Amino acid sequence: MVALLHVGMSMAQNEFVASLQHGNDISHYYGQGALQAAYSASQNGDVITLSAGRFTFSGTFDKGITIRGAGIDAEMRTYISDEFEIQADDNSLSMELEGIWFNNYVYLVNSTKGNGQLKVIKCGFDNLRIWPTKNNNYNAYGLGTGPISRFYNCIINAMDFVQNTNPNCNFVNSYIRALEGSRYLGNNNSAFVNCVVDGSYRNGYGSRPSSYFYLNFRNCIFYIDDNYNGYALPSTATAYNCLGIGNEYLFQNLYANSTNQLANGIETIFATYKGTYEKGEAFKLTEQAKTQYLGSDGTQVGMQGGMYPYSSTVQYPVITKLETDAHTTKEGVLNVKVQIDGK
Repeated sequence: MVALLHVGMSMAQNEFVASLQHGNDISHYYGQGALQAAYSASQNGDVITLSAGRFTFSGTFDKGITIRGAGIDAEMRTYISDEFEIQADDNSLSMELEGIWFNNYVYLVNSTKGNGQLKVIKCGFDNLRIWPTKNNNYNAYGLGTGPISRFYNCIINAMDFVQNTNPNCNFVNSYIRALEGSRYLGNNNSAFVNCVVDGSYRNGYGSRPSSYFYLNFRNCIFYIDDNYNGYALPSTATAYNCLGIGNEYLFQNLYANSTNQLANGIETIFATYKGTYEKGEAFKLTEQAKTQYLGSDGTQVGMQGGMYPYSSTVQYPVITKLETDAHTTKEGVLNVKVQIDGK
């Protein structure tokens, strides 16, 4: 608690704080470049905790460390504003990101040397690119493999697998919008479980389900409001116990299609989500939909079903409010109010 209070008080005095924990030692770095400084000083097994604010970062995230933020639904978010490249070329690496919003391109790239573990929890992405190389070298498809990546309770506003033949990504209880597959994917290990996949076009952004080559979906909800053959899943994709909204042709090309269902209106499925993600959205279903549309595990389809129902609450304590009286009382007592969120 003393360490947390120290971080909280630093947050009250400095807009940007990065706290690096190495064993029992804690170091603090300040300013927009605090993450860069903390990362440079970090070693495998360390934890970096970021305050709210927009941090800069250049280079590649390739150490076995954990980076934590304030949470994607926090009153003040933690942002990483630069392009962020992730590569795990050591099989022993264990990398973790939680509670951060990435508002620039994030590149999850392949390596020929190895593929460590990457866990991403309760993070937000404006654009996630799962590419063989950062510069999308069209001669590099098939080069190496990406990190063994698992995304839980994430919000992803755009994502694509362009030119990548060997991704190994699972997305669990997450929101995916503007998803683009790749005809080069081949038989890959990437899957979407209990996700909401919004492939509709609005304001020039969106994706065609016909591009979801070799992708695998289970207990997912598709919201595709364009109703013609170009928006059907390809025969190379798989979908089990999924629900499609607004597109009667969505599952027509699939070999095994009997487990999937269709619904006409989004308002009959979601309690509050109406096709546009807003901060604080929990993707809860209506009372009728909860029991009418069930996944292969007997729980509701979508992000509130399965083993990891969607929540934006981070898994560690975060000081979200710190108020200190300007003066002590007559008895010499200084009143301090601390609000801590998280589990």
